[in-house]
Amino acid sequence: VIYKTRKQKSRNMKIKAAVFSSILSLFASCCFILAVSCTHAPMQLGGGGSDTEISGRIVTSSGNGNAGAVIYLVDESYSPPFDGALPVTRTDTTDSAGRYQFDSLSPGAYNIVAVKDNDKILVNSIVIDSEKKDISDEILKKTATVLLVTPDSLLNKTGFILAPGTLISKVFDGTSVNVEFDSIPQGTLKKIVFKKTKNDAEIVLFRNVIIDTSDTLTLSPWASWSHSAEITINTAQSGAGVGGNVLNFPVLVRLDSTNFAFSQAGRNGEDLRFVRQDNSSLSFEIEYWDSATASASVWVKVDTVYGNNSSQNFRMLWGNSNASSIFASKKVFDTAAGFAGVWHLGESGGTIQNNATYNLFSGTPVEMDGACDVAGIIGRAQDFDGSSQCITILNARNSVLDVQTDSFYTVSVWVYARTINSGLHVIMSKGSAQYGFMINKANKWEFYGGLNGYGVDTTTTAPATLETWTLLTGVRNGMKQYLYVNGVVMDSVQTAAGTSAGISDNFYDLVIGRQSDDESQWFDGIIDEARVLKRAQTADWIKLCYMNQKSDQNMIQVLKKH
Repeated sequence: VIYKTRKQKSRNMKIKAAVFSSILSLFASCCFILAVSCTHAPMQLGGGGSDTEISGRIVTSSGNGNAGAVIYLVDESYSPPFDGALPVTRTDTTDSAGRYQFDSLSPGAYNIVAVKDNDKILVNSIVIDSEKKDISDEILKKTATVLLVTPDSLLNKTGFILAPGTLISKVFDGTSVNVEFDSIPQGTLKKIVFKKTKNDAEIVLFRNVIIDTSDTLTLSPWASWSHSAEITINTAQSGAGVGGNVLNFPVLVRLDSTNFAFSQAGRNGEDLRFVRQDNSSLSFEIEYWDSATASASVWVKVDTVYGNNSSQNFRMLWGNSNASSIFASKKVFDTAAGFAGVWHLGESGGTIQNNATYNLFSGTPVEMDGACDVAGIIGRAQDFDGSSQCITILNARNSVLDVQTDSFYTVSVWVYARTINSGLHVIMSKGSAQYGFMINKANKWEFYGGLNGYGVDTTTTAPATLETWTLLTGVRNGMKQYLYVNGVVMDSVQTAAGTSAGISDNFYDLVIGRQSDDESQWFDGIIDEARVLKRAQTADWIKLCYMNQKSDQNMIQVLKKH
């Protein structure tokens, strides 16, 4: 009995093993079928079908297959710095017939980048839904170098400049004017953007950039401006006759009907721009613009005006109806360059006269009205009656406009005198013990600088001229003082040895048109472009100002291109 029982158990175990083996065989068959099915008919996002693939051929110029070319399939939204490396399933290599193929793709838009040796090609906007896409034969081409001129909006911003949907990307340091990209495939870049991080909004720099050359292609933000002119600066003897270099100089550019087509520009010059030869922008201020009379005065800040040079130039652009005003007077007359106060005196008579610097020293007119707004040497100016009219720069007392008696500063002003009668006629004054200009009792131009407890230094040997525009410039260079008339030094004086230095009387505001200590010594005539700088400017700077600003100047020439 025991024997039979063991035999029966053995038989039952054999039956169970056979059944289990059959089940395993059936499961394996099902897995094989499922695997084959997944290979040829994957689940598609968005309802895609079973034949989502891209295929094509890279050929030689003779039409033969180009074997060994590496093909990259890139989503149009792909961002090289942020999305990581492309998966291996998105690369292929052409076979002996030049063929490539990508299978099992999710619906969407793709680009193809093909590379072999130093040749490339870009094919974009391949849209996949539920069908196969056969790409027409493509020939690899020589790559280009793209020189991208960065706009001002990227200044001091760090991040990446990239072309989404390609492998093109470069780190941007926030300072480079030109960013160079090598080995760019020929084709169309739908856009080039700047992004700081993956989650930041992109700044679109250029759209639909066609690369159809193997040379260097320059992409400039100024492509939308339809007109340009070259502006030359001549400091040689045939021009300004200035031998030394001058830094951070506001160059005056006058425009009229002979050198500028006002009808091509915005009503108020909104689309005016100035750029260096490398396409980087220059800061500028439009002081005066009148399309009806075809007249304008524009200040452009030039980093360095080179001495004894007749070929220095920069460009002026206009003709873009979508451009908005970007005037930047405070950058042109920068306090970092020494400008403490600059009053163009071009606002309508009787209104506040603005200070073109960062300092808040606006001029308040006294007894002045619209009739005081007259033509000046530069744009408009203010006419003073010699008895009751002046402009007071309020809050100038105990301010940056004060000076030490042994400090370094420059004061300048354009004047057109109507009265010279052996009296005192003060043009500009910061108290009788600080600094100022006047026509003195000897009928001479006078610049004075205060001495603490010792009166004033006066510099005067130049006879005043009647009804003639004259540029007066006074310079205090430590304990020495100079008076320049029309860019030429006329007199200088050395403070006596042993005179103590200190701050002069700083109890008074700056006043244009009379003495600031009291209501007297009024000026009769026109005043334009009054300036105070907290440094002693050089003789080259002073001469350059006069040669640039005088009405018959030959230092600046505007050469219209198109």
